[in-house]
Amino acid sequence: MTAPSDDPAFEAKLAAASKILVPAAAGLGAGVAGMAATAAVLALLRSPGAAWSDDSRLVGLLTALSLAGNLAAGFAADILWKARLRAAAPRCADALTAAFVLRVVPREAAAMLGGVAAVLGAQSGLLRARPVYWLSLAPAALFLNFLREVWPSPRNLRDELEKIVR
Repeated sequence: MTAPSDDPAFEAKLAAASKILVPAAAGLGAGVAGMAATAAVLALLRSPGAAWSDDSRLVGLLTALSLAGNLAAGFAADILWKARLRAAAPRCADALTAAFVLRVVPREAAAMLGGVAAVLGAQSGLLRARPVYWLSLAPAALFLNFLREVWPSPRNLRDELEKIVR
């Protein structure tokens, strides 16, 4: 079964879903980018003094959790996205909004956890004292790139649906 891309009603549903999803995606992306920018500004304003060992343990733990969460979220979100749309195959355009949220939000959560780790590291001077902790922003960079790839324009949504419901 393929998505009826030449059906005007289907195209109208895609456009309606896109009108809802574009501001939501923009908000999620802005939140993650804002968190990363906050960490960068704080790191530049802080001196690279000796960071407390408690801070390094906490930031290290949060960084590891965000990296592992990013990996798990990527797999789980894709499975949920495809399952949700395949279950609604005849009316797949109707399920787009919820499916897109299931696809994006787990990745955003991992990116925000990494952002929290980066902000904590920046506040303590850890990001400047030990640059390896900048790795905590990797999930944010991956999320922003992912969001760019799956931006919910009507055309991208149609292409994604056609790949899934074939």
